[in-house]
Amino acid sequence: MTIKDIAKESGYSVSTVSRVLNNRRDVSPEAKKRISEIVAAYNFIPNNNAKHLKQSTSKNIAVLVKGTSNMLFANIVEEVQKMLEETKYSAEVCYMDEDKNEVEQALILCRERKPMGILFLGGNPSNFKEKYEQIEVPGVLITNCGKELPFENLSSVSVDDIAAAKKALYTGHIGDGKIFVYNVDRVVKIRTGEEDFEALEDVE
Repeated sequence: MTIKDIAKESGYSVSTVSRVLNNRRDVSPEAKKRISEIVAAYNFIPNNNAKHLKQSTSKNIAVLVKGTSNMLFANIVEEVQKMLEETKYSAEVCYMDEDKNEVEQALILCRERKPMGILFLGGNPSNFKEKYEQIEVPGVLITNCGKELPFENLSSVSVDDIAAAKKALYTGHIGDGKIFVYNVDRVVKIRTGEEDFEALEDVE
């Protein structure tokens, strides 16, 4: 019997089982009762060696960047590094190709580097649905919305582009028009030849 077995039988995530075993308070009474019943039924004893290993993990926060040409990501990474410099943590930035699976890469990072948490820049939500339950450390989606992903250890910080556009353009009069939403892969400023983030800056 392992933590994953308990998670499967209880219907709760691995991270929830872990919180119950560590007597954390941020667990619902229903989850705690169900998991505790299974633990008692199987006489499950947590592996203290594994717990000690987890407690001795690094103070690194992994920043997993999908794609190397996005200038917006570069600016976000720079700001994250500046913020972490003022804390006891440090950023470990990992770049990956666009066609790679970011969750599989995160699993490798967790095994080999044991980060305290993971920040995801870019990614495909479907990848998270398939394998994110195997990740126990906290994760944050910075450029995608994680509202529809059912993982207690996954949060998101994103901008609702449509809501922002509605607020900016709404007048309440006939003729407000419609908003057409498309994904933009590349921006080029014709006059200067600047691309991507630089092309969006109005600096002369």
